[in-house]
Amino acid sequence: VGGTFNGGDSAITINGNFTVTGGSFGSTSGNLTLSGSEINVTSTFTHHNGTIYKTGGTATWKITQPIQNLIINTQGNFTTISLHVLGNVTATGWNAHAGEMIVEGNYLVQFNSQSTSTGKIIFKGSNNQLLSANGGSGCLSGVEINKNGGVLTIQDTLSMPLGLVWISGSVVTTGSKVNFNGGSQTIDAAGINFNNVEFNTQELSSYADHGAF
Repeated sequence: VGGTFNGGDSAITINGNFTVTGGSFGSTSGNLTLSGSEINVTSTFTHHNGTIYKTGGTATWKITQPIQNLIINTQGNFTTISLHVLGNVTATGWNAHAGEMIVEGNYLVQFNSQSTSTGKIIFKGSNNQLLSANGGSGCLSGVEINKNGGVLTIQDTLSMPLGLVWISGSVVTTGSKVNFNGGSQTIDAAGINFNNVEFNTQELSSYADHGAF
């Protein structure tokens, strides 16, 4: 895409690969569905407070400007190259996640297992945020907490097979259970008072025991 595109408020579906390397792309304020294996948006992208649906199979996304809301329902692997979500993320399935995803809104996970993920979800910003499994249980890739304001509330039963690193920010865990149940993990929970925790891991590569359990 070159020139200028304005999506208005209508639903947009792109079934193949999607590249924007020149001009500007103004997304719809409604729903934008992307199902291609290569999403490469390195030019101007305006989210217009819309929601992106990631469907289809294995895909690599490189979107260099923030998006608003994201719903992920994929059967394959999902690679995110510094994807920045200002609003909410709902993850209903992937096989494995690689790369980084920065989230400033709520994160809802609705699946219980994944394959050999290497990726990381970074909770950031000054908003109050909720990490939950909608009253059930869910599985994440790596987790990093790096907030400069607000509170991250962790609810439900959450598996973190790649560990957790706390850098800054207030965290509330009342009523939750966190399972560290992967292989070699880094767990640095200095600023977190956990509710219930389960360890089932081959090796703790780093552990800061000045968190509370």
